[in-house]
Amino acid sequence: MVRNDNTSQKIDSFLANIEEIRSGNNENKPLQKQSTPNKKTPDSPDQKKSLKRKFVTNETINGRAKRKNCNLRSMMLLYDEICGNKDVDFKNLLDTLIFVGFSSSTNIIVQSQENLLSMDFSQLSEDLFYQIIVRDYSNFDVDEFETPIDIPSLLQLSNMPPEKWERLLIALKNMREMLLDYFGIRIDENYNLSGMPKILDNYRPEFNKIYKFFEELEDTNWNEEGKCLKSITKALAKFYSFSNYHRDELEYLREVMENTVFPIFKSHFFMPQLSDDFSEPVKLTSLPALYKVFERC
Repeated sequence: MVRNDNTSQKIDSFLANIEEIRSGNNENKPLQKQSTPNKKTPDSPDQKKSLKRKFVTNETINGRAKRKNCNLRSMMLLYDEICGNKDVDFKNLLDTLIFVGFSSSTNIIVQSQENLLSMDFSQLSEDLFYQIIVRDYSNFDVDEFETPIDIPSLLQLSNMPPEKWERLLIALKNMREMLLDYFGIRIDENYNLSGMPKILDNYRPEFNKIYKFFEELEDTNWNEEGKCLKSITKALAKFYSFSNYHRDELEYLREVMENTVFPIFKSHFFMPQLSDDFSEPVKLTSLPALYKVFERC
């Protein structure tokens, strides 16, 4: 009974309490990354055909026709960096995963063949948004705020030292046309934030925590194009990542995860970039082990 389709019954329908699984015969052991030699590669003809509706030439990740064909060298270099650092083994693992649910604000439960795994999703989601921004820059719609937000007031909520506020405010004012054009960040000359980019359809970050975005811009080098654009991209990716959500808000993300995020993971679009501090998926249990539990019941 291996679930390999989103329409099939999920394994979590059999689980009353995930903590009972953790105390079973399968200890929390790191899962070794394994390739899947018999699986179709992302570039195979069948795989390309299945992705045609979302990933055709000159379209964004959200399927909108690009308004601009902006080949900015600095962003092209960031894309080349992504291509050069992708983790092929982990990509093969992602291709086998089925989303089951959340176990905490940072961990998700996934099914891989007969195994049930726990995986830290905070860094992986940040990586996802980083890649979308690098690929779709200059093509984001703006999510307009009903009431503009005063940025100086936001900075008072942040952990940024006051002596750096003036430098950041001046940079935001000087760069506001670029921020809107490339990233969909709308700031007026009076330091009011009136909109942020729609990076992923059917998903909005926690905008009441928008001050965290400006915290990440604290040490941006605004004078060097490449470093500046990379810093803004990383700050946006971190703010939009799912790590900002609390446990009681996770139900909102379930449909986004299953119907939007995981299909992207399995497409040729996403190339995982694993840092040294990335936590390997942890095996919780397997279907054979669960069957034994059910038999005892």
